[in-house]
Amino acid sequence: MMRKLSQRLKKSPRTLLFEALPFLLALVVLAAVVYPRYQAWRLEKELLQQKKEEVVRYQKTIAELKSRLKKISGIPKELANKVFSGPDPYVLVAGLREKIEKASEISIRSFRIVKREEIARGLEKVEVNFIFTTDIKGLAEVLWQLEQEPRAVRIKRLSVFVRRNRQGELLSTTLNLEGLFWLKKT
Repeated sequence: MMRKLSQRLKKSPRTLLFEALPFLLALVVLAAVVYPRYQAWRLEKELLQQKKEEVVRYQKTIAELKSRLKKISGIPKELANKVFSGPDPYVLVAGLREKIEKASEISIRSFRIVKREEIARGLEKVEVNFIFTTDIKGLAEVLWQLEQEPRAVRIKRLSVFVRRNRQGELLSTTLNLEGLFWLKKT
């Protein structure tokens, strides 16, 4: 075996070059074509694995958010105590009318919804106009009743005119109230 090796080394450089040329070409092809493609394949595999992990993480987050949404479908409990709710905003009008009629010496002449403004999906800000006659004691009771209301109601405008008649003085009152209303679909 040593002999063969020594005979090969004694060959001319040209012969050695021709014998080594296929090996060198194989190395060049490997270095220029195969190795970069292998690196690209590895990188694609790593990126695909990262994307799969992100998809799993996003699916887990979506599942958590869906479960939370199911829990808070409808009116949240904190909000249910603060707003009027029903199929239409006249539920709010009826609730406010009931509060006003609790006061003594009240005569409601008219009421109507003046304005509806949607704040969020299903949640509206409703402005209601009440016109009634009363005396000073009745007006004070109405204002006290509205102050004690646990739901979100505020006085937007209050106009009072004094009318004199045979029985004494009556207050002709225009009261604009603004309240929150949650539309319940049946």
